[in-house]
Amino acid sequence: MKKIFLLNSIPYGSIAKICLDISNVIKKEKVAITLAFGYSYHPMKELQNNYIKIGSAFDKLMHMNLSKLTGKHGVYSKCTTRKLIRKLTEIKPDILHLHNLHGWYINIPILFD
Repeated sequence: MKKIFLLNSIPYGSIAKICLDISNVIKKEKVAITLAFGYSYHPMKELQNNYIKIGSAFDKLMHMNLSKLTGKHGVYSKCTTRKLIRKLTEIKPDILHLHNLHGWYINIPILFD
């Protein structure tokens, strides 16, 4: 069975709805899909706890403040990104769909390395 891992910045709003729609179509094709989103207080009702949360409120706040302080974005959240990579190694997806990477939740250089 094919496996797809879909990564997005937040579990709410129009972008999360697109991710959920993609997930629902893929499931009909007998493909396993894992959804992962950056930390948020309020996921869509349809998602609830049916996704991987990347980081915590503290992680997001630190990444956001460091980004604003230094002007650099996507280079913090090292620990949360390493945890995500361990999860990816465990799941071994055939496709990694990077839907939306901005949003103070992931270290882009570590992810791509």
